[in-house]
Order: sequence, then C-alpha cells, then structure tokens
Amino acid sequence: AISTAFLSAGILGQVYAQGVALRLGWRWVFGLAAPAFAVAAIAIALVLLEPIRHGQPVSLGQRYRELGRLAIRRDLALANAASFWVLLSFVAMYAALAPILSNQFGLDDAGVLLVRLAGLPAILLAPLAGWLVGRQGATKVAVVGYLLAALGLAAEAISVGVLGALVLASVVFVLGVAAIVPAVIALIGARGRSSRAGALAVNGVAVFAGASCGPLVAQLPIGFPGLMLALAAMLVVGAVLVAISSRSAADVSV
Repeated sequence: AISTAFLSAGILGQVYAQGVALRLGWRWVFGLAAPAFAVAAIAIALVLLEPIRHGQPVSLGQRYRELGRLAIRRDLALANAASFWVLLSFVAMYAALAPILSNQFGLDDAGVLLVRLAGLPAILLAPLAGWLVGRQGATKVAVVGYLLAALGLAAEAISVGVLGALVLASVVFVLGVAAIVPAVIALIGARGRSSRAGALAVNGVAVFAGASCGPLVAQLPIGFPGLMLALAAMLVVGAVLVAISSRSAADVSV
C-alpha cells in the first residue's frame, strides 16, 4: 500500500501541479500543498503511536556512524546505487515527454495530463509485485522490474513518432518501476535486519537524490530518443548491480 501511494503520488503530483499552475498560477501549487502537509503532520502525530524503546539511549553521532557503516556495506551500497536511477529515470522521462507531446503531436494541456494519467493503472499493480516478492524473492522481482522499465524506455525511443505506441511504452516503463519499488524496499529492509530503519533511510537518500537530478538530466542536449536509451542503459546496469549484490548478502554480518 505504501509503495502504491508513493508511486501514485509521482503521477498525480504532476497532474496536480500542472492543473493548479494553469488555473491559479505556480505559487498556488505550494500554497495549497503547505496546509495539506500541515494537516498530514497533525494526523500522523495523532494516529501513529511511538513504539516502546528498549536498550540504552544512543547519541545522534552514534546514529550517523551507524548510517555510515550501512552506506558502505557492499550488499546495500550496490542496491542503493541501482536505486539512484529509478526515480531519476521516472522524473526525467516525464519531464522530457511533455514537450514531445505538445510540440510534435500538438496535444493541449488536457491531452498531456491524460498521457500522464495513463501510467496510473500500472502503478496500481504494485501490490502484485509485493505478492511476487513473497513467492519469487525480492532480488528476482527487482531485476525483472529494472529490465522491464529499461524495455519500456527503449520502446519509447523507438516509437517516438507514433503517439499510441509511445504512450503504451511509457505504461510499460511505469509497470517496471511499480515492480522495482516494493521489491527494493523489501530487499533493503531484509538486509538491514536490526538496522532496517537506517538501511531504508540510506536508500531513501539515494532514491530522492536521483529524483532531484531527473529534471536536470531531462535537459541534456541528446534528444528524446538518446535520453531514453541512455536511461534504459542505466536501468540495465541497475539490474546487474542488484543481481550481483545478492551474492554477498548472505555473508554480511550486521
């Protein structure tokens, strides 16, 4: 459920931002989001209960040293390096796709929104990926997700002149991402063991650092097909990194 909400926000957030900016101006994108975050923070404080902590208190410095150790562990570092490219490719693809839809195919703002929403059903299949993780293992599902997402990007590069094929290829890419996210969360959490929260925090840094770089990568002067192929290649590398990271995972002590 968390993975589905997380990924759905990636598409619905784009739709929200574009819709509000067009009707009210870009400042209202933040103006409306700020109170929503405040309400969410209050709801979390009221609903979620702080678990009872056992053991001796740990200083902030010790926490960061523990995070540093987790960041350089081979089984986690390789998976985190692969994670960097997931949201980077997601954000970069949609950022680069919008001008193609407008300039090449003449879609208006409503048409661009519909193309973005086309990927939403694929994201809703993320719980299925969680079910597959329980049956096939997180590593296998993650590798398949990376390869499927890479296939979608490569198909976008090839079908850039045909709108229907381009939209379908983008859905395939999103489907791959929907498989990657829950699988990687399960993978990192299992390898983190007693330091699960810290391991997921380090992974979150890698994921959102990639997302922050996405808009910059989308501006590279290599054309849409070249960008899609480059991102596809990095996702293939990500699949390899996840696969080889599992070889040493059983030998790592926490």
